[in-house]
Amino acid sequence: MKSHLLANTASYPVLLWAFFALSCSKAEINNDERYIGRLVAGDCPSYGIVEVENANIGSNWRFSDTTYTNVIGIANIPDTIQRGDRINFYVDLSTNPMDCQAVKPCQQIILVERPSDSYCATHIKKEE
Repeated sequence: MKSHLLANTASYPVLLWAFFALSCSKAEINNDERYIGRLVAGDCPSYGIVEVENANIGSNWRFSDTTYTNVIGIANIPDTIQRGDRINFYVDLSTNPMDCQAVKPCQQIILVERPSDSYCATHIKKEE
């Protein structure tokens, strides 16, 4: 009888891992969903690092001793959007992020490690 109880309790860690793995899985990025996020950092010439607030997408990203969650890169952030601004946007999955970056001179010297997920965006608007 003891070995039967031990066999059942030994499977608890596996069941807990499976539960958390399924409940914490990332959602797929969707062309039709309006995402809301905050620009947490920028990189030259038009690259923005956005912490998405309304979806479980992207990855964790660390910058200046702060870890951000649900972070994606947006390659075509307009000049009018600054670090700390809240924005809404749609992701354009049909365009390569290298093709939508602004072509302009870059004055930035500090290199920022970019998140693993980068996209072009459409209808980027600053939330007032």
